[in-house]
Amino acid sequence: MSRMPFSLFKQGTSEYEVKDTEARANLKSINTIKNRKFIFISDSYGSMTNLFQDVVSMMGIESGNYTIQCANAISFAGSNGHYIDRLIAGLGVLDGNSVTDIVVIGGLNDSVNAYTDAGELLAAMTAFNTYAKTNAPNAKIHLGYCGHVDISNSNAGGRNWHKQYVTLERYINNAGALGWHYIDNIEYTLHGVKSLLANDGVHPSVEGAKLLSEAVVLGLVGGSYDCKYVSKTHSNTLNASVNNASIDSLS
Repeated sequence: MSRMPFSLFKQGTSEYEVKDTEARANLKSINTIKNRKFIFISDSYGSMTNLFQDVVSMMGIESGNYTIQCANAISFAGSNGHYIDRLIAGLGVLDGNSVTDIVVIGGLNDSVNAYTDAGELLAAMTAFNTYAKTNAPNAKIHLGYCGHVDISNSNAGGRNWHKQYVTLERYINNAGALGWHYIDNIEYTLHGVKSLLANDGVHPSVEGAKLLSEAVVLGLVGGSYDCKYVSKTHSNTLNASVNNASIDSLS
């Protein structure tokens, strides 16, 4: 991954303009969705919002074909609970041989827990990969780093932009090494627009969670996410649309 300028991580304005109000496309017409089974995993970004419930709704995933496994404060590395535990729980709900997609969205906790130890994060992600490949051999793993904080908020807890960038870079590099699908550009979803964060400055607002859900859908269907919000700190934003989306990332 080429090094991104830190200016991309500056706190932005609360003013934004919606450029594409048609981004929430109905994906039920994509027949392959009906034949897939998903394990959705996240930290408090999922447990405190309707992140994955909205993904399921937008994609038209039927009951029995998915399980949502989220818990506060979890990460790949660290000691506060792990994504692999949620994977194990998910495989207790769905038959492992039938699972086609494992979706992990998070990262902010790893920006604290694994910031100083790249080896710890890689080892944790490798362990996740080994368990997934052993117990859900037909599944593709999708990863997205979505963490963002308002560092001026007292709840930021040491989660500064530099730590976020380093962890993001490791997520992308490790995902590539392990053969995972990293959802390109999802890391920009909450950046630059304060209103997309809740009052605590750490978690998504209702609006932020909805936008993140769209980013997940676009990433699963088309492989990447083109942020559809324009803020004063981001002038290169592109419109997002899944109306004619490919299913390359799910195949």
